[in-house]
Amino acid sequence: MSRRFALRGLAAALLLAACAAARAQQPGPFALQTYEPPPAGDRFLTVSGTGVPDHLAPAAALVLSAAADPLVLRVNGQYLPGGTIVHRQLWAYAQGSVGISGRVLLEATLPMALSQSGSRPLTDLPQVTSSALGDLRLGARLPLPRFGPLTTAVAAELWLPTGSQDAFASDGSPRFGVRAVAAGESGHVEYGGQLGLLWRSSQDLVATSTGSAVTWAVAAAWREGAWRAGPELYGRYQFAGQTTSPAEALLAGHWSHGWFDTALAFGTQLNHAPGAAPYRVVARLSWSPPSRSAAGEAARLAADKAARDQAAVQQVAAEQASAEKAAAEAAVQDRAAREAAAVRAAAEKAAAEEAAMDRAAREAASDRAAAEAALAVSAAAKLAAQPAVVKLTAEKIEILQAVQFELNSDALRPVSTPILQQVAWVLQAHPEISRVLIEGHSDSQGDRPLNVKLSEARARKVMAWLVKQGQIAPARLEAVGHGPDRPVASNQTAEGRALNRRVEFKIEGRIPAS
Repeated sequence: MSRRFALRGLAAALLLAACAAARAQQPGPFALQTYEPPPAGDRFLTVSGTGVPDHLAPAAALVLSAAADPLVLRVNGQYLPGGTIVHRQLWAYAQGSVGISGRVLLEATLPMALSQSGSRPLTDLPQVTSSALGDLRLGARLPLPRFGPLTTAVAAELWLPTGSQDAFASDGSPRFGVRAVAAGESGHVEYGGQLGLLWRSSQDLVATSTGSAVTWAVAAAWREGAWRAGPELYGRYQFAGQTTSPAEALLAGHWSHGWFDTALAFGTQLNHAPGAAPYRVVARLSWSPPSRSAAGEAARLAADKAARDQAAVQQVAAEQASAEKAAAEAAVQDRAAREAAAVRAAAEKAAAEEAAMDRAAREAASDRAAAEAALAVSAAAKLAAQPAVVKLTAEKIEILQAVQFELNSDALRPVSTPILQQVAWVLQAHPEISRVLIEGHSDSQGDRPLNVKLSEARARKVMAWLVKQGQIAPARLEAVGHGPDRPVASNQTAEGRALNRRVEFKIEGRIPAS
């Protein structure tokens, strides 16, 4: 029944607007605004939603739109001196909506020009007034069946000529629009679009004109928790021609908390048609309390029952705990004296053991320090007595000769022993070096996964030698294989490939000097 009444009302409003648009109009001011906010409670700033709240579930919003130079006369794309009819604008939109039987959304929007300025280049036009009411907008939305992943709806709007023509806030006659809306979401992304027809009276301003048009808008947003952000594009294509068809783009951000949603957007014109502003700022504060659906009511009742059951269980548990506590208090008091003595004895024993452990730890630390100092002196002496094949820098232990392995194997060749021995002596002589990364590298010949695996095996073999033969603590070493991923020379020559087959010792950590 409600769907039949909505369609009848839609047809009647369409007939009223068509008759009004058919009447001849004298040149004069017209409703300039390109930006029209969707009904209160909708997600985007330009695209209507597709849903309908429960019966009598309300929503309200206040929208502010500030724009610069939305109406500038141009001839062949050239600005006419003194032709800025509307220079600055600040508009407010008071909005409200309500659901009817969960099937139809009714909405109303009252626009108000809070501040405007401009010039009067044409004598047939008045000087734009600074403040005035706009045309009251009444609308209805009817959801349609889903279309794959999309929710859909059809909407109709009627603008009553309540606004002031001197403020470029009204055509002086009704306007009527219908549109189809679709929306959906995928993961964190929400999106929507609408396409409609707008019937209105025609106005000719010599250098421009306005009239009936096709309206459109698209929007998308990335959602993360309470935040949403994304682009929105909107405009209309007037039957009078493309040069009179305004289009704009917004970049909007939203934040929701409880019943409230706030939004802020910055935008610009996509062309120079009347109504398209080079600069626009839109802000919105909307209020939309959660509606109580049947599922929501069932959930509330279930929660109430669960709370009552939990309270009963807690009451029984409390009574049982009280009885057990009374029975146990005597035994607790009887045990208290014996346990207190045992605790004192245990505390004294623990204190004595801790003191002994502390002394032992200090002695062990002193012994380790002496052993490390002696080992460092011995290692330094050994290094000084041998021809240097390694060099210590701030970033790494640089080896002057390559560590060599058997072909396609991680087996170390005997020629590598003196090199690794000097690396071990450097680590012994410098105990402040706390972490060394042993990196294995290969050339690009052969299968990459096998090269990575072989380079890691060779790095681990070097680490094992340093731990076993070089007497280096395993905690100071780490092995990793990079395969052919980090070449130091071209792999196109034999010399370059030889340089790329290498082992490096990079210093990853040092103990700060005390």
